[in-house]
Amino acid sequence: MIKTIEEYLTELRSELNGSDAATMQDALADAEDHLRIAIVNLSESEPDLDNAAVLEMAIEQYGTPSETAAAYIEVERRTYPGLTRVTDRKSRSILGRFFGIYADSRAWGALLYMLITFVTGIVYFTWGTLGIAISISFSLFIFGLPIAIFFLYSVRGFALLEGRIVEALLGVRMPRRPLFYPKEGK
Repeated sequence: MIKTIEEYLTELRSELNGSDAATMQDALADAEDHLRIAIVNLSESEPDLDNAAVLEMAIEQYGTPSETAAAYIEVERRTYPGLTRVTDRKSRSILGRFFGIYADSRAWGALLYMLITFVTGIVYFTWGTLGIAISISFSLFIFGLPIAIFFLYSVRGFALLEGRIVEALLGVRMPRRPLFYPKEGK
């Protein structure tokens, strides 16, 4: 029987062993968020229950670590990035292997990514430099705080956009959840 959220996450991590790192990160972040929110809600609605019973009810709602891992593995299997293609390189002729780069969709995706990131890199640098300069210079005024908050949220948006570009062109799955950090003392 699972007694803490950390034990649940440890079991989930062991069930997801061998999965994609992004899938593991998404699963751990989702599970921790759901369990913590469910425990708070159940504790408020059922104040006479002890912590172990509340955690057990939250796990019943969310699923066991093996059920959760199976669901995330199934989602990973269904949403694998489109451009990744495994080809048997040894079965081709020498000429086919030499000129095979021209038929490789991953190579064309990487070339397109390189060209796009040249432009987006200039945009990101300009936006970052301008955003930091304006945020610092307007921090003396009351309207400097909303400008700084807008700038920070726009950087998150750029990071999300860059992740989707990487997924589309390079075929590498990017995490959709924040990085999981175990919390000490909880």
